[in-house]
Amino acid sequence: KDTEKGDKKAAKKERDYAAFEREKMKKDDPNWKHKKGSTTESVDAEYIETVQKIKAAVEVKKDQNFMIMARTDAKGVEGLTASIDRAKAYVDAGADAIFPEALAEPKEYEKFRAEIKVPLLANMTEFGKTPLYSKKQLQEFGYNIAIYPVTSLRLANKAVEDGFKQLKDEGTNAPIVDLMQTRKRLYKLLHYEDYNKFDQNLYNFKL
Repeated sequence: KDTEKGDKKAAKKERDYAAFEREKMKKDDPNWKHKKGSTTESVDAEYIETVQKIKAAVEVKKDQNFMIMARTDAKGVEGLTASIDRAKAYVDAGADAIFPEALAEPKEYEKFRAEIKVPLLANMTEFGKTPLYSKKQLQEFGYNIAIYPVTSLRLANKAVEDGFKQLKDEGTNAPIVDLMQTRKRLYKLLHYEDYNKFDQNLYNFKL
């Protein structure tokens, strides 16, 4: 029930902020549809919606350790300057960190860092346009967080593909057993025995 009330409160604040932001932008700049390099009204609407969502989230946030991170992929559509402008607006709205998407060259990372004072996230997903910078390089750029969102999946998929091919070719899984994670290793990673002891301490009574 509290969650539902919180959601309704946030939704109402989003609607209020939306109306406020639109009127403010129209008043401040008659050409607001093309502000900051935007090329279509839908792009501006998305920008305004993001600002109002951040403000609404800040208003209802109860845990100060909860981080509100705003993502912008405007660089690929409108350019680096527009992307930075959006990030600044998101920070002004209360975002704790910024995730700038589609950056490529070191100078773009460094420019973003120079303009934005909150923590920045770098997306090191494979097979994209962004070079796979090392932890040291990202630290030199001034970035605070790095994510590798599909790395584990791609590693697993390749291992499964190779294993099944060998199984199909040889008709047995015996040669690929050494490539597998053993049950013992799995239990160790999961701390299986610790959980087992914990369960025993909970259910140590008789009915």
